[in-house]
Amino acid sequence: MDINVVITNGNNNDFVMLTELLDEEFYEIFGDVVKQYEQYNKLKDINDVVIIYNGIEPVACGSFKKYNDSTVEIKRVFVRKEYRKRGFATKIMRKLETIAVKKGFLHGILETGAELNPAIELYKKLGYNTIKNYDQYEKMEVVFA
Repeated sequence: MDINVVITNGNNNDFVMLTELLDEEFYEIFGDVVKQYEQYNKLKDINDVVIIYNGIEPVACGSFKKYNDSTVEIKRVFVRKEYRKRGFATKIMRKLETIAVKKGFLHGILETGAELNPAIELYKKLGYNTIKNYDQYEKMEVVFA
């Protein structure tokens, strides 16, 4: 494998493609309930993106956007199925955290569905804790910070 990590922004075509695959997977898992959250997953406010490539193939991504002056919201973390269990999600998360700290942010928050056990285990392993649901996610079951 020829693995490369690229830092880019929300306009990157490979990032857009990977987030479309993420959305397709969410529809498979959750069905039409996903539609009520589409408005919160727009890429227009995302300026910080990390993509992992295997050669020229984009295989994983993640991003963050400013939540407030001290906090970022981690968004759109995704690894293609055939590349899971190789540490790419951890690499994405750690790189996003590093970028956020360099930009002066002190905290990170994110949300995930209660059914997404691998994601929940990843975030716990990385030191994220369960917090009270925030903003548009108040009715969801699992939120981390």
